[in-house]
Amino acid sequence: MICDNLVMCGEKISDTEHISAILNGLTPDYESVTALPVPASNLTM
Repeated sequence: MICDNLVMCGEKISDTEHISAILNGLTPDYESVTALPVPASNLTM
């Protein structure tokens, strides 16, 4: 996997960057599942 290879080369990839790269690589068929959830700590009421 690309992220594993980057880590072995000394590049740090956050989980958020990893997930974002995966979701951005999906075709339009998966558009309905590509919205990233917002952590509850970022919500205001």
